[in-house]
Amino acid sequence: SLILTQGEIVCRWIILLVLLSPNLWAKNKELETKKVKFSEALLLLQDHQLVRSQFDEAASMKRGASKAGSWGDPKLSLKAMNLPKEDLSTDRSMMTGLQIGVGQKISFSGKFSKLEEAMLYKGEAFESKGELQRRELSLKLWKKVILKEKWLDIHRIHKENLNWVKGNLKVSNRLYSNGKIPQQGVLDIQIRKSELESKLSNIESQIKVIDIEISEILGSAELIEIVIDPKIWKSLTVSKDETVIDYKLENLEKEYKSAEAAWVAKKRNMIPDVEVGFNYTKRNDIDGLGDFVGASLTFEIPTSSKRFGEKEESYYQKLSAQKKLEYYKKSKPHALLRIKTEIEDFQRQIHILNESTLKFSRTSRDIISKSYVRGQSDYLELLRSELQYQ
Repeated sequence: SLILTQGEIVCRWIILLVLLSPNLWAKNKELETKKVKFSEALLLLQDHQLVRSQFDEAASMKRGASKAGSWGDPKLSLKAMNLPKEDLSTDRSMMTGLQIGVGQKISFSGKFSKLEEAMLYKGEAFESKGELQRRELSLKLWKKVILKEKWLDIHRIHKENLNWVKGNLKVSNRLYSNGKIPQQGVLDIQIRKSELESKLSNIESQIKVIDIEISEILGSAELIEIVIDPKIWKSLTVSKDETVIDYKLENLEKEYKSAEAAWVAKKRNMIPDVEVGFNYTKRNDIDGLGDFVGASLTFEIPTSSKRFGEKEESYYQKLSAQKKLEYYKKSKPHALLRIKTEIEDFQRQIHILNESTLKFSRTSRDIISKSYVRGQSDYLELLRSELQYQ
Protein backbone atom coordinates (compact mmCIF):
# COMPACT_ATOMS: atom_id res chain seq x y z
CA SER A 1 0.00 0.00 0.00
CA LEU A 2 3.06 2.25 0.42
CA ILE A 3 3.92 2.00 -3.27
CA LEU A 4 2.23 4.68 -5.39
CA THR A 5 1.06 3.90 -8.86
CA GLN A 6 2.20 6.06 -11.78
CA GLY A 7 -1.29 7.55 -12.06
CA GLU A 8 -1.31 8.59 -8.38
CA ILE A 9 2.09 10.27 -8.75
CA VAL A 10 0.88 12.24 -11.80
CA CYS A 11 -2.26 13.34 -9.94
CA ARG A 12 -0.23 14.56 -6.98
CA TRP A 13 2.04 16.59 -9.26
CA ILE A 14 -1.00 18.19 -10.90
CA ILE A 15 -2.46 19.11 -7.48
CA LEU A 16 0.91 20.60 -6.41
CA LEU A 17 1.15 22.72 -9.56
CA VAL A 18 -2.41 23.99 -9.08
CA LEU A 19 -1.64 24.98 -5.48
CA LEU A 20 1.56 26.77 -6.47
CA SER A 21 0.14 28.55 -9.51
CA PRO A 22 -1.35 31.55 -7.58
CA ASN A 23 2.07 32.23 -6.04
CA LEU A 24 3.73 31.95 -9.42
CA TRP A 25 1.25 34.39 -10.91
CA ALA A 26 1.79 36.75 -8.00
CA LYS A 27 5.55 36.70 -8.54
CA ASN A 28 5.15 37.40 -12.23
CA LYS A 29 2.83 40.26 -11.42
CA GLU A 30 5.42 41.80 -9.08
CA LEU A 31 8.01 41.73 -11.86
CA GLU A 32 5.90 43.43 -14.47
CA THR A 33 7.97 45.85 -16.52
CA LYS A 34 7.09 49.52 -16.44
CA LYS A 35 8.61 51.89 -19.00
CA VAL A 36 9.65 55.27 -17.61
CA LYS A 37 11.41 58.21 -19.24
CA PHE A 38 14.69 59.27 -17.69
CA SER A 39 13.28 62.70 -16.78
CA GLU A 40 10.34 60.97 -15.03
CA ALA A 41 12.73 58.69 -13.16
CA LEU A 42 14.60 61.73 -11.83
CA LEU A 43 11.31 63.07 -10.47
CA LEU A 44 10.65 59.72 -8.76
CA LEU A 45 13.91 60.17 -6.83
CA GLN A 46 12.49 63.22 -5.06
CA ASP A 47 10.18 60.89 -3.10
CA HIS A 48 12.76 58.11 -2.77
CA GLN A 49 12.68 56.34 0.59
CA LEU A 50 16.33 57.12 1.36
CA VAL A 51 15.85 60.78 0.44
CA ARG A 52 12.66 61.16 2.45
CA SER A 53 14.29 59.47 5.45
CA GLN A 54 16.87 62.26 5.57
CA PHE A 55 14.18 64.94 5.44
CA ASP A 56 12.19 63.13 8.14
CA GLU A 57 15.32 63.09 10.28
CA ALA A 58 15.70 66.83 9.61
CA ALA A 59 12.11 67.45 10.69
CA SER A 60 12.74 65.42 13.85
CA MET A 61 15.80 67.52 14.67
CA LYS A 62 14.00 70.81 14.12
CA ARG A 63 11.04 69.73 16.23
CA GLY A 64 13.44 68.66 18.95
CA ALA A 65 15.24 72.00 18.90
CA SER A 66 12.55 73.68 20.97
CA LYS A 67 12.88 70.90 23.55
CA ALA A 68 16.65 71.35 23.69
CA GLY A 69 16.23 75.11 24.21
CA SER A 70 13.61 74.83 26.93
CA TRP A 71 14.21 75.41 30.65
CA GLY A 72 11.71 72.68 31.43
CA ASP A 73 8.34 72.75 33.16
CA PRO A 74 7.79 74.48 36.52
CA LYS A 75 7.44 72.17 39.51
CA LEU A 76 4.49 72.16 41.92
CA SER A 77 4.88 70.62 45.36
CA LEU A 78 2.34 69.77 48.10
CA LYS A 79 3.49 68.87 51.61
CA ALA A 80 1.77 67.91 54.86
CA MET A 81 4.26 68.94 57.54
CA ASN A 82 4.83 67.76 61.12
CA LEU A 83 1.59 65.80 61.70
CA PRO A 84 1.33 63.88 65.03
CA LYS A 85 1.73 60.18 64.30
CA GLU A 86 -1.06 59.21 66.74
CA ASP A 87 -3.97 60.85 64.94
CA LEU A 88 -2.44 62.96 62.12
CA SER A 89 -4.40 65.96 63.40
CA THR A 90 -3.64 69.46 62.10
CA ASP A 91 -4.68 71.50 65.17
CA ARG A 92 -2.51 70.16 68.02
CA SER A 93 0.91 71.64 67.21
CA MET A 94 1.97 75.03 65.99
CA MET A 95 4.59 73.27 63.79
CA THR A 96 1.88 71.44 61.82
CA GLY A 97 0.96 72.86 58.48
CA LEU A 98 0.02 72.18 54.85
CA GLN A 99 2.52 73.62 52.39
CA ILE A 100 2.17 74.36 48.68
CA GLY A 101 5.21 75.39 46.64
CA VAL A 102 6.23 76.19 43.07
CA GLY A 103 9.71 76.04 41.57
CA GLN A 104 11.36 76.76 38.20
CA LYS A 105 14.82 76.06 36.82
CA ILE A 106 16.44 79.24 35.47
CA SER A 107 19.59 79.41 33.35
CA PHE A 108 21.72 82.54 33.33
CA SER A 109 24.42 81.06 31.06
CA GLY A 110 22.48 81.08 27.78
CA LYS A 111 23.44 77.45 27.09
CA PHE A 112 19.90 76.42 26.18
CA SER A 113 19.74 78.87 23.27
CA LYS A 114 22.99 77.35 21.96
CA LEU A 115 21.62 73.82 22.34
CA GLU A 116 18.59 74.87 20.33
CA GLU A 117 20.84 76.44 17.70
CA ALA A 118 22.90 73.25 17.48
CA MET A 119 19.79 71.16 16.84
CA LEU A 120 18.50 73.55 14.17
CA TYR A 121 21.84 73.41 12.34
CA LYS A 122 21.77 69.62 12.65
CA GLY A 123 18.33 69.57 11.03
CA GLU A 124 19.57 71.77 8.18
CA ALA A 125 22.54 69.42 7.76
CA PHE A 126 20.14 66.50 7.30
CA GLU A 127 18.20 68.51 4.69
CA SER A 128 21.43 69.06 2.74
CA LYS A 129 22.21 65.38 3.16
CA GLY A 130 18.80 64.52 1.69
CA GLU A 131 19.46 66.70 -1.37
CA LEU A 132 22.94 65.18 -1.66
CA GLN A 133 21.41 61.70 -1.45
CA ARG A 134 18.99 62.56 -4.25
CA ARG A 135 21.81 63.93 -6.42
CA GLU A 136 23.98 60.85 -5.80
CA LEU A 137 21.09 58.56 -6.71
CA SER A 138 20.53 60.63 -9.88
CA LEU A 139 24.17 60.22 -10.85
CA LYS A 140 24.06 56.50 -10.05
CA LEU A 141 20.93 56.15 -12.17
CA TRP A 142 22.52 58.15 -15.01
CA LYS A 143 25.59 55.89 -15.01
CA LYS A 144 23.43 52.76 -15.13
CA VAL A 145 21.37 54.12 -18.02
CA ILE A 146 24.53 55.07 -19.94
CA LEU A 147 25.93 51.60 -19.22
CA LYS A 148 22.72 50.10 -20.57
CA GLU A 149 23.07 52.27 -23.69
CA LYS A 150 26.61 50.93 -24.10
CA TRP A 151 25.43 47.31 -23.84
CA LEU A 152 22.60 48.00 -26.29
CA ASP A 153 25.15 49.34 -28.78
CA ILE A 154 27.35 46.28 -28.24
CA HIS A 155 24.27 44.08 -28.71
CA ARG A 156 23.44 45.89 -31.95
CA ILE A 157 26.99 45.41 -33.27
CA HIS A 158 27.09 41.72 -32.31
CA LYS A 159 23.64 41.21 -33.83
CA GLU A 160 24.83 42.83 -37.04
CA ASN A 161 27.97 40.67 -36.98
CA LEU A 162 25.89 37.53 -36.38
CA ASN A 163 23.72 38.26 -39.42
CA TRP A 164 26.89 39.00 -41.38
CA VAL A 165 28.49 35.71 -40.27
CA LYS A 166 25.31 33.78 -41.14
CA GLY A 167 25.38 35.27 -44.62
CA ASN A 168 29.04 34.38 -45.09
CA LEU A 169 28.41 30.90 -43.71
CA LYS A 170 26.12 30.26 -46.68
CA VAL A 171 28.85 31.56 -48.98
CA SER A 172 31.41 29.32 -47.22
CA ASN A 173 29.23 26.26 -47.70
CA ARG A 174 29.00 27.06 -51.40
CA LEU A 175 32.76 27.65 -51.67
CA TYR A 176 33.44 24.43 -49.79
CA SER A 177 31.16 22.44 -52.09
CA ASN A 178 33.13 23.90 -55.02
CA GLY A 179 36.42 22.93 -53.37
CA LYS A 180 37.66 26.52 -52.97
CA ILE A 181 38.05 26.42 -49.16
CA PRO A 182 38.78 23.58 -46.74
CA GLN A 183 36.19 22.13 -44.40
CA GLN A 184 38.04 23.73 -41.49
CA GLY A 185 37.04 27.16 -42.85
CA VAL A 186 33.35 26.25 -42.66
CA LEU A 187 33.78 24.82 -39.16
CA ASP A 188 35.60 27.94 -37.92
CA ILE A 189 32.83 30.17 -39.22
CA GLN A 190 30.20 27.92 -37.60
CA ILE A 191 32.14 28.13 -34.31
CA ARG A 192 32.25 31.93 -34.62
CA LYS A 193 28.48 31.93 -35.21
CA SER A 194 27.94 29.93 -31.99
CA GLU A 195 30.28 32.29 -30.09
CA LEU A 196 28.31 35.32 -31.25
CA GLU A 197 25.02 33.69 -30.28
CA SER A 198 26.44 32.93 -26.83
CA LYS A 199 27.74 36.52 -26.48
CA LEU A 200 24.36 37.93 -27.48
CA SER A 201 22.69 35.81 -24.82
CA ASN A 202 25.16 37.07 -22.19
CA ILE A 203 24.68 40.67 -23.29
CA GLU A 204 20.89 40.33 -23.04
CA SER A 205 21.37 38.99 -19.50
CA GLN A 206 23.58 41.97 -18.68
CA ILE A 207 20.89 44.35 -19.90
CA LYS A 208 18.27 42.60 -17.75
CA VAL A 209 20.57 42.84 -14.71
CA ILE A 210 20.99 46.59 -15.34
CA ASP A 211 17.18 47.00 -15.46
CA ILE A 212 16.97 45.20 -12.10
CA GLU A 213 19.71 47.45 -10.66
CA ILE A 214 17.89 50.53 -11.96
CA SER A 215 14.72 49.34 -10.22
CA GLU A 216 16.71 48.92 -7.01
CA ILE A 217 18.13 52.44 -7.31
CA LEU A 218 14.63 53.85 -7.79
CA GLY A 219 13.32 51.79 -4.86
CA SER A 220 10.55 50.39 -7.05
CA ALA A 221 8.72 47.11 -6.52
CA GLU A 222 8.18 46.99 -10.28
CA LEU A 223 10.82 46.25 -12.88
CA ILE A 224 11.65 49.67 -14.36
CA GLU A 225 12.84 50.00 -17.94
CA ILE A 226 14.28 53.45 -18.66
CA VAL A 227 13.36 54.82 -22.06
CA ILE A 228 16.61 56.34 -23.30
CA ASP A 229 16.24 59.88 -24.57
CA PRO A 230 19.01 61.68 -26.54
CA LYS A 231 18.60 64.55 -24.04
CA ILE A 232 20.01 62.30 -21.32
CA TRP A 233 23.49 63.51 -22.23
CA LYS A 234 22.43 67.05 -21.32
CA SER A 235 20.65 66.09 -18.10
CA LEU A 236 23.72 66.76 -15.95
CA THR A 237 24.92 69.88 -17.72
CA VAL A 238 24.47 73.31 -16.21
CA SER A 239 24.18 76.65 -17.95
CA LYS A 240 26.57 79.48 -17.06
CA ASP A 241 23.75 81.51 -15.53
CA GLU A 242 22.52 78.65 -13.34
CA THR A 243 23.74 78.48 -9.76
CA VAL A 244 24.74 75.02 -8.60
CA ILE A 245 24.38 74.32 -4.90
CA ASP A 246 27.16 72.19 -3.44
CA TYR A 247 25.11 70.12 -1.00
CA LYS A 248 28.18 68.30 0.25
CA LEU A 249 29.79 71.61 1.24
CA GLU A 250 26.51 72.84 2.69
CA ASN A 251 26.15 69.66 4.75
CA LEU A 252 29.68 69.90 6.17
CA GLU A 253 29.22 73.59 6.99
CA LYS A 254 25.98 72.91 8.87
CA GLU A 255 27.57 69.99 10.71
CA TYR A 256 30.44 72.25 11.78
CA LYS A 257 28.10 75.03 12.94
CA SER A 258 26.06 72.49 14.88
CA ALA A 259 29.17 71.09 16.56
CA GLU A 260 30.44 74.60 17.32
CA ALA A 261 27.12 75.64 18.93
CA ALA A 262 27.07 72.44 20.97
CA TRP A 263 30.64 73.14 22.16
CA VAL A 264 29.70 76.68 23.25
CA ALA A 265 26.71 75.23 25.11
CA LYS A 266 28.95 72.77 26.97
CA LYS A 267 31.33 75.59 27.92
CA ARG A 268 28.44 77.62 29.28
CA ASN A 269 27.27 74.55 31.16
CA MET A 270 30.13 75.20 33.60
CA ILE A 271 27.86 77.91 35.02
CA PRO A 272 25.23 75.94 36.97
CA ASP A 273 21.51 76.40 36.53
CA VAL A 274 19.52 77.81 39.43
CA GLU A 275 16.21 76.45 40.67
CA VAL A 276 14.12 79.17 42.33
CA GLY A 277 11.23 78.13 44.56
CA PHE A 278 8.45 79.82 46.58
CA ASN A 279 6.14 78.16 49.12
CA TYR A 280 3.13 78.98 51.28
CA THR A 281 2.38 77.09 54.51
CA LYS A 282 -1.15 76.98 55.93
CA ARG A 283 -0.93 76.72 59.77
CA ASN A 284 -3.45 76.24 62.61
CA ASP A 285 -2.44 79.60 64.14
CA ILE A 286 -2.09 78.26 67.72
CA ASP A 287 0.69 80.75 68.37
CA GLY A 288 -1.14 83.63 66.66
CA LEU A 289 1.60 84.10 64.03
CA GLY A 290 -0.60 83.10 61.12
CA ASP A 291 0.53 81.37 57.92
CA PHE A 292 4.18 81.19 56.77
CA VAL A 293 5.79 81.92 53.39
CA GLY A 294 9.25 80.89 52.18
CA ALA A 295 11.67 80.92 49.25
CA SER A 296 14.50 78.65 48.13
CA LEU A 297 17.50 78.85 45.80
CA THR A 298 19.11 75.57 44.66
CA PHE A 299 22.06 75.01 42.33
CA GLU A 300 24.72 72.40 41.64
CA ILE A 301 28.39 72.93 42.48
CA PRO A 302 30.36 72.16 39.27
CA THR A 303 33.14 70.02 40.71
CA SER A 304 32.55 66.61 39.08
CA SER A 305 34.36 65.36 35.97
CA LYS A 306 31.04 65.05 34.10
CA ARG A 307 30.84 68.69 33.02
CA PHE A 308 34.54 68.88 32.17
CA GLY A 309 34.35 65.62 30.22
CA GLU A 310 31.32 66.79 28.24
CA LYS A 311 33.09 70.06 27.40
CA GLU A 312 36.22 68.26 26.15
CA GLU A 313 34.14 65.74 24.19
CA SER A 314 32.20 68.47 22.38
CA TYR A 315 35.45 70.34 21.65
CA TYR A 316 36.95 67.41 19.76
CA GLN A 317 33.67 66.80 17.94
CA LYS A 318 33.81 70.42 16.77
CA LEU A 319 37.46 69.95 15.78
CA SER A 320 36.61 66.81 13.79
CA ALA A 321 33.80 68.60 11.89
CA GLN A 322 36.16 71.51 11.19
CA LYS A 323 38.87 69.23 9.75
CA LYS A 324 36.37 67.48 7.48
CA LEU A 325 35.15 70.83 6.16
CA GLU A 326 38.70 72.10 5.57
CA TYR A 327 39.71 68.90 3.76
CA TYR A 328 36.69 69.05 1.47
CA LYS A 329 37.37 72.69 0.55
CA LYS A 330 40.99 71.86 -0.30
CA SER A 331 40.23 68.67 -2.24
CA LYS A 332 37.21 69.98 -4.15
CA PRO A 333 39.18 71.77 -6.96
CA HIS A 334 41.22 68.61 -7.58
CA ALA A 335 38.09 66.45 -7.67
CA LEU A 336 36.45 68.82 -10.16
CA LEU A 337 39.57 68.82 -12.35
CA ARG A 338 39.68 65.01 -12.28
CA ILE A 339 36.01 64.73 -13.25
CA LYS A 340 36.47 67.29 -16.04
CA THR A 341 39.47 65.35 -17.39
CA GLU A 342 37.54 62.06 -17.29
CA ILE A 343 34.59 63.60 -19.15
CA GLU A 344 36.82 65.11 -21.85
CA ASP A 345 38.67 61.80 -22.29
CA PHE A 346 35.36 59.94 -22.46
CA GLN A 347 34.06 62.33 -25.12
CA ARG A 348 37.26 61.96 -27.18
CA GLN A 349 37.05 58.17 -27.03
CA ILE A 350 33.43 58.22 -28.19
CA HIS A 351 34.28 60.57 -31.03
CA ILE A 352 37.23 58.43 -32.17
CA LEU A 353 35.20 55.24 -31.84
CA ASN A 354 32.21 56.55 -33.80
CA GLU A 355 34.06 58.57 -36.43
CA SER A 356 37.09 56.39 -37.05
CA THR A 357 37.41 52.95 -35.49
CA LEU A 358 33.92 51.53 -36.12
CA LYS A 359 33.57 53.29 -39.45
CA PHE A 360 36.90 51.96 -40.79
CA SER A 361 36.35 48.50 -39.27
CA ARG A 362 32.96 48.20 -40.96
CA THR A 363 34.41 49.32 -44.28
CA SER A 364 37.28 46.84 -43.96
CA ARG A 365 34.88 44.05 -43.07
CA ASP A 366 32.64 44.76 -46.05
CA ILE A 367 35.62 44.90 -48.44
CA ILE A 368 37.04 41.61 -47.21
CA SER A 369 33.56 40.04 -47.34
CA LYS A 370 33.20 40.94 -51.03
CA SER A 371 36.73 39.73 -51.68
CA TYR A 372 35.93 36.48 -49.88
CA VAL A 373 32.88 35.87 -52.09
CA ARG A 374 35.13 36.23 -55.14
CA GLY A 375 37.64 33.81 -53.63
CA GLN A 376 40.34 36.51 -53.24
CA SER A 377 40.47 36.36 -49.42
CA ASP A 378 40.66 33.36 -47.13
CA TYR A 379 38.31 32.62 -44.22
CA LEU A 380 40.91 33.69 -41.61
CA GLU A 381 40.96 37.24 -43.02
CA LEU A 382 37.18 37.15 -43.00
CA LEU A 383 37.03 36.24 -39.31
CA ARG A 384 39.68 38.83 -38.39
CA SER A 385 37.68 41.59 -40.09
CA GLU A 386 34.57 40.57 -38.12
CA LEU A 387 36.50 40.61 -34.82
CA GLN A 388 37.75 44.14 -35.53
CA TYR A 389 34.19 45.44 -35.83
CA GLN A 390 33.25 45.05 -32.18
